[in-house]
Amino acid sequence: MKPTALIDFQANDFKLYLRVNKHLSLNSVNSYMNDITKYIEFLKKKYEVKNLNEINTDMIKKYIQTLKKNGFESSSISRKISAIKAFHKHISEMLNITDCAKLIRKPKKEEKLPIILSVEEINMMFDTIKTNEPLDLRNRCMLEFLYGSGLRISELLDLTPQNIHIHSKELNVIGKGNKERIVPLSDMAIDAFNKWMSKGKIHFKNKPGNYLFVNKNGDKLTRQGVWKLIKEIAKNAGIEKEISPHTLRHSFATHLLNNGFNLRYVQFLLGHKDISTTQIYTHITTDKLRETYLSCHPRAKE
Repeated sequence: MKPTALIDFQANDFKLYLRVNKHLSLNSVNSYMNDITKYIEFLKKKYEVKNLNEINTDMIKKYIQTLKKNGFESSSISRKISAIKAFHKHISEMLNITDCAKLIRKPKKEEKLPIILSVEEINMMFDTIKTNEPLDLRNRCMLEFLYGSGLRISELLDLTPQNIHIHSKELNVIGKGNKERIVPLSDMAIDAFNKWMSKGKIHFKNKPGNYLFVNKNGDKLTRQGVWKLIKEIAKNAGIEKEISPHTLRHSFATHLLNNGFNLRYVQFLLGHKDISTTQIYTHITTDKLRETYLSCHPRAKE
């Protein structure tokens, strides 16, 4: 008889596998497990599943149909399917049982271009931060790092002062999959960093971890905290676009390509494993090129 195991126990085993064997970041592991937990809850409620070998392909398809009925976008469903497929693949190999998710296909990817800020809008955001209060110095430094170096929010929040190399004008970043990369720092980012460290951060308690960006209690900033700050700064700047911290990363890449920067270099700076991920920004620059052409060429339109 083939061995079986309780589904909750194997979910915990999968979590350990992601962290130890796949070396995924804590954020990535939490994202995977959030999807798997909801998937398991569905199976328990609808089919009273207790063991993994009770699951079949039809059950998984039913779960995907439920996600569609609940209004999830294709990108979200695709991510959830990736988590489910990875979960079943790992478990099937561990228990020597059939992988019932192997033939499950992801929905067709929707081509959705990210929201981009213009250079003028970026400058408007910086112009709203004019005072030398400690939290303002922190916010300006965060903006300079997000836009000036194209960091992901998780990469920004994990930074410590030791990651910053003033003399070489660089910082080392730990990205997805625990991969390290070196990215340049602009002169304005270095200036903002020096002011934050000398006039801002000294007013806050040093907590374990010595993170670069902290809240008023000296604790590491949260993703939600930065998200709220960026939205508030954009609102104060009069920007009506629905933006997030990632919008600054999108804008960083697009502005570099608009000014002739090599796509491969942009891929490296962003820490993308596959250049196809970076190529979405070429669509944005092509659209901008066409827009400019239509507005400037005398025979572009009737």
